[in-house]
Amino acid sequence: MDALETNGGPADIAEIEQIVKEKMEQHGGGASGSGSARGEGEEDEVPGTPGPDSADAILKKREYVLRELVDTEEIYVTDLRLICDGYMRHMQDPNAEPPLPEGLRDRRHRMIFGNIEAIYEWHRERFLRELRACIDAPELLGPLFRRFLEKKMFLYEAYCRNKPVSEYIVSEHDHYFQELRQKLGHKLQLGDLLIKPIQRIQKYHLLVKKILTYSESANVPANVIASLRDAVTCTSIIPKNANDMMDVGRLQGFTGNITAQGKLLLQEPLQVSDANSGSDKGKELHVFLFEQCVIFSDAVGKKTQFTSPTYHYKAHVQVNKMDLEEVEGGNAFIIHSLDPNKPKQSYLCRAGEARRQQWIATLSSILRSQRMFGEALENPGAYLRELTREPPA
Repeated sequence: MDALETNGGPADIAEIEQIVKEKMEQHGGGASGSGSARGEGEEDEVPGTPGPDSADAILKKREYVLRELVDTEEIYVTDLRLICDGYMRHMQDPNAEPPLPEGLRDRRHRMIFGNIEAIYEWHRERFLRELRACIDAPELLGPLFRRFLEKKMFLYEAYCRNKPVSEYIVSEHDHYFQELRQKLGHKLQLGDLLIKPIQRIQKYHLLVKKILTYSESANVPANVIASLRDAVTCTSIIPKNANDMMDVGRLQGFTGNITAQGKLLLQEPLQVSDANSGSDKGKELHVFLFEQCVIFSDAVGKKTQFTSPTYHYKAHVQVNKMDLEEVEGGNAFIIHSLDPNKPKQSYLCRAGEARRQQWIATLSSILRSQRMFGEALENPGAYLRELTREPPA
């Protein structure tokens, strides 16, 4: 099986097209050697965007990509099984050889795997079955990935948030895991298996996008196109949310409960200075905006193909103890801390105009929701009357 999962890196359009080309040739639909016959609608190569083929030929190519989506999902589920039924089961056996190292006892070894069992069970029991149905009904991909995004994305967010901790623990016990890999007869190292969930959610997008391209070229019904476009949208959001959570997992020194801060809305480097100092001199800090607080941190290290920075906590401001001030000119805004239990602090944040407007709009929306929530608690009667009031004619 020519699976995108086997290379361990990001799939690209060229890989998908090569798979389609090979499938076409296997079924007598592609270029062949000298002396071979060619049927109607066949071509020498699969173009980047389907050309003037017949609709049937284009839909056949789409079917190959749909089957590749399912085939690689089956391989993904098998990889998850290797972790859950292999490594995890062995490490839970008190009499297993090699024995669990002292540094992994007291349930510390479970931090390696996070919630991967829940991810495995959902893909095995539900998602794979529903994905198979999409081969004959591609319009089901939209609702399927919409449910993934809205109902199950939390599984991957939790997994990715734990991933930096997992990587650290595995690296500390490399010798043990190499020995265990040989005992289990696995080709891939544990670290290569644990990265599979992150690789998989990045690959959905390219496959679904190619399915949409073929569908548009074949002029399929509008409802199918609309569903596939929604699937493309969802599969672009899913890996972004996961990557955001991996960055949150690299935040060190924040003593609060990070999961209690709500959804991560924005994160990026901003130029930050003390608004009360009278000095414009600032420092680049990586700022996380959650529904419940803003966290300022120092980024340590650079992001490369193989490494990511860690974020060292500097300060935070709770949204319910915050005031926002827009600064005209200078592409800036100020976050004021109103916490009575802390010294007054104001953070002058600078960003490009488009990014500044995004931060202001998002912060304003959060503060407006907080204000409405507070008013509802103070005067529930008035809040309910306003909620049920008929709009003016």
